[in-house]
Amino acid sequence: MSQRRGSGSAVGAAGDVDRPADELRLRPLLVRALGDDGFGAACRGEPRSHIDIATSMSYIVMPALGLGAVSAVADWFDTGTWGWFGILLIATAAAVIGAYATSPHAAARTLAQFWGLALGIQLLASDHDVLETLVWPFAVSAVLLLLLRRRRLSTVARVSPLLLPVTLTVLLIPLFTDDLWSAAEALRPRHFLLLAALTLLPLVVFLGLRLRREVPEVFKRAREDIRSELGSRRDEYAERATARLVRLAPDEDKEQVRSDVGRELEGIYADIGVAELTALEARLVASLRRQVVIRLLWTTVGLLIGVTAYLYALAWILVPVGVSSDWIGGVAHTTTVDLLAFALQAPLGAYVSLSVLLGVVATAVLLGLGTTEERYAGDFTAAVLYTPMRDGLIIALPYERLAADDPVVPD
Repeated sequence: MSQRRGSGSAVGAAGDVDRPADELRLRPLLVRALGDDGFGAACRGEPRSHIDIATSMSYIVMPALGLGAVSAVADWFDTGTWGWFGILLIATAAAVIGAYATSPHAAARTLAQFWGLALGIQLLASDHDVLETLVWPFAVSAVLLLLLRRRRLSTVARVSPLLLPVTLTVLLIPLFTDDLWSAAEALRPRHFLLLAALTLLPLVVFLGLRLRREVPEVFKRAREDIRSELGSRRDEYAERATARLVRLAPDEDKEQVRSDVGRELEGIYADIGVAELTALEARLVASLRRQVVIRLLWTTVGLLIGVTAYLYALAWILVPVGVSSDWIGGVAHTTTVDLLAFALQAPLGAYVSLSVLLGVVATAVLLGLGTTEERYAGDFTAAVLYTPMRDGLIIALPYERLAADDPVVPD
């Protein structure tokens, strides 16, 4: 346990008994942002914000309650997959309208009450699955929170454009190969798992080891770039940091946080020097090296999902179902997608298998290029290391300045 001797300048209304005022000050907001961005080593020993804990729980609980209620209703009416999505769309629209018509708190209470009713019915009805209400919705919400709060999707978005030339130049022609369609139709999930293990995991390890070795050098480059720009771009840094922190504040306090925190950050950035950058390098490099492989693994999963969906869309558009049926020697399975005014016949079976197969290959090719080819290696380093380090340092510098004036001390 640890405590802080002071907490920076005040932000938010004094006397708010529902929310501690000091948790809306600059330093706690910086701590929350650094934790979300994977730079927790910069503020090790800081107390956890009660707002952060409550916000994280609400991000998990509220979507889970909604998914659980939707799943229970879909179970009662025995709808298919697309019926489930239709109920989810209607429920989401109803929740948004209810929140605007009354208040977000009232809509949340109504959702929680309906979820409780659904859970009771599920428990009393022996032919209904309580796992749909209790287990999988909370697991899905927790995984999504892990992805979104750690800003891993931004890394996937930076790397994703590299997949487009690989996909179009290497894998577009195989879409029209009948032997490949026949082979994909015969594959089962275990084959895809084994293929991913044999092709993707070794490349993730090799690329991760290379990126680990580059962490100190990339950190120094980001540090030097920021130091050279502080004089001319401190206002831009203050604006970016303020926008990042405002997103962490409750809706009713955003304007107050934007005004007070923005003004304080402008003064801090004007006073930051080499000492803060040097201190951060000493504390962060080892932690960032440990995180590289995990960050790269999440990026690989995101790329695999994205390129598989893209290849499925290409196969659906370019290969008619009748043609694919001739290639696989049987009728291609389809499912009806109801989109309110019209319906589509979405192909399944070999279309999905082929997309996953080529998706694994495309992701492996990109990782291989990132390991051996200089241009792709530089793009990977910039997306996975340099940009996150630079963004993290912009938030870590004002924290380091505040911590230097008011260090964390043990209880």
